[in-house]
Amino acid sequence: MMAINNNFPLNDHPAIKKMILNLSNLISANENNEFQHLIISLKLQLEEYFTYEEAKFLNVHNKLNNFHLKEHSDFINELSDLEREGHRSSKERMFTVSKIKFWLNNHVSNLDIFL
Repeated sequence: MMAINNNFPLNDHPAIKKMILNLSNLISANENNEFQHLIISLKLQLEEYFTYEEAKFLNVHNKLNNFHLKEHSDFINELSDLEREGHRSSKERMFTVSKIKFWLNNHVSNLDIFL
C-alpha cells in the first residue's frame, strides 16, 4: 500500500466531502443491489484515491477549488496523463484511476447532484 500524505488531505476538501455524502445517500436510496455495490465500490475508491500522495501530482486540490461540470474534461485529461505514467504506480492504482475516469465520463450528467 502506498504512503498516505497527511499534509494533503483532499478527502477533507468540501467538494469531495459533498460527493462522498451524496454517494452515501445514493446508496441508501437505491434498492438495486448490483448498482448499490458499484456505488459503494466507487465511494470507497474515491475516498482512498484522494488521500494518496499522488493527488499532488494531479494538482487536484487547485482543480477542485474551481471545479465546474463543464470543465470536467480537464480533470479527465489529468487522469489520462496519470494513466500514461502508469509505470510510476501500481496496477491496482491504475485500475482505480481508470475506474474513476470511466465513471466521470459516463455519469457526468448526474454529477450536478454531487457538486
